Amino acid sequence: MRIKNTGAETGDVLAFVTGVTNVATNARSGSRSYSITNNITAIMAVPAKAEYYFRVPIKITAYGTSFRWQWFNSTNDLGSVRMNPIGLLEVYVGGTLQATGTISLQLNAYYNIEIHVKVDNSTGIIAVKVDGVPDVNFSGDTQPAALSTIDSLRIYNQTGVTAYVDDIAINDTDNSDGLNDNAWCGDGHYVLLVPNAAGDVTELTPSAGANYTCVDEIPPNGDTDYVSGIVGPLRDLYNLSTYTLLANESVLRVVGLLRSREESASGDNVRTVVKTNAVEYESVNIPVTTVYSRYEGTNYKVNPQTSAAWVQAELDALQMGPKVV
Repeated sequence: MRIKNTGAETGDVLAFVTGVTNVATNARSGSRSYSITNNITAIMAVPAKAEYYFRVPIKITAYGTSFRWQWFNSTNDLGSVRMNPIGLLEVYVGGTLQATGTISLQLNAYYNIEIHVKVDNSTGIIAVKVDGVPDVNFSGDTQPAALSTIDSLRIYNQTGVTAYVDDIAINDTDNSDGLNDNAWCGDGHYVLLVPNAAGDVTELTPSAGANYTCVDEIPPNGDTDYVSGIVGPLRDLYNLSTYTLLANESVLRVVGLLRSREESASGDNVRTVVKTNAVEYESVNIPVTTVYSRYEGTNYKVNPQTSAAWVQAELDALQMGPKVV
C-alpha cells in the first residue's frame, strides 16, 4: 500500500519528524522543496515492517564523504544507500559496504532515486534504481542485528553539502486495497490544488470570514485561520485551483490532504471528502491528536465515479474538503 505521498507544496514539514526545511526554491515539481543542510539528519517515520520501496528524488549541490539514505529500527542503523565522493551509489548493511553502482550522479540536477529494502538474515534485498534504471542489486543477509523491521527512513547530509528532496513516495508490500502500490513506486510529481472558492457544502465554523479563506494558507498558520466543528458529522467542500495537464501527462492518483488537530484528547476523527461528477466520496475515519498533523485520505488512482482515468474536466470541477465525525 502507499504509506506516504509528499511533495513540499503545502509549505510545512509535517511529513517528517525532524530535520528538514521547506523552501520556495529548487523544486522538482511545483514551486517548493525540502532542504537538508549542514550535518542534519531528516527523519520520516513509517510503520514497523520488514520490506519497503522508497522513492526519494534528490538534488545535491556538492560531493561529500557520504550522503546517505538510511533505514533504521529505533536508533539502530540497519542499512543505507550512500553517495560517495565521485557520485556513485554504494549499498551498506549496517556499516559494511556490500556493492557499488555504476551510474554517476552529477551535481545540481535531480535524480529519481528508488530503493527496495527487505530486511532478512538470508533472503534480504537492497536494490536501487536511478531514473528508472537498475544500478545496484544486493541480495543476502541485510539484517545486521536481531532487529528485523524498519520504522524510519533517514536522510543524512554532512557538513558543507546542501541537498534538496521532493516528490517522495513510500510503498510497503501489502496490496489489500487492490491498488497495486506494493512494489516500485515509479516516477511521479505532486501538484497541490488549493481551495479558492466555496463549494457545494458549508457546515463548519470559520475562525473569521469565508470558510475556504481559512484553509488556503501556504504554509498553514495554525490557530490563526481554521475551520472547526464541535459536534459532527459536519463537512465543508471547497472549489479548488486546477492544473492543466500537458500532452504527455496523466493523473496517477488524487488524494485529499488535511492538517488537523482536536481541541482535547477525546478520540475525535476526521475524514476527507472528494466530490466528482456530482457524487461525494469519503475516506475512512482518521484519528486525530491534540497536535496539528498531516493526514492523507483515500488514494483514488482512477475516478471513483467513472472507474476510468481522471480527465482534465474532472480536475477542473473537483471539490474537496474535511468532515468532522
